[in-house]
Formats: sequence, structure tokens, C-alpha cells
Amino acid sequence: LDSEELELQVKQQELALERAQIAYRMAKKAGGASSDSAQLAWIDVESAQLTLDESKKELENLTITSPIDGVVS
Repeated sequence: LDSEELELQVKQQELALERAQIAYRMAKKAGGASSDSAQLAWIDVESAQLTLDESKKELENLTITSPIDGVVS
């Protein structure tokens, strides 16, 4: 994947995480934090966060940085 594709993937996963968080809040409000639906929604939140973290790590690894200033020739 190139950087543009990874950036798009990160954005999509940020949206997926936000959607999962909203679903969790709705499930918690409807049935309480200990309800099965809230617990399942929390699992979705955790899964979305892990996926997002992994994609961000891939994007960071795609960028080459140097600890010193200079020009590559």
C-alpha cells in the first residue's frame, strides 16, 4: 500500500471506531453497561481501536525519518 491508501485506511478506521463507540453508548443506555449487547458493542470498540492502532503503526513505518538534518544526494 502507498501512503495515500494507508491514510485513507486510517481515516476509514477512525470512522469505524467512532461508529462502534456510538453503538456502545446506545447499547449501554438501552440496557445498562452489563447487558450482553453493551458487552458485545464494547468488544467492537476494542477491535476497531486495535485495527486503527495497527494501521497507524503501518503508516508511521512507511515514513522514513532521520535523527539528523541533512540532504541525501
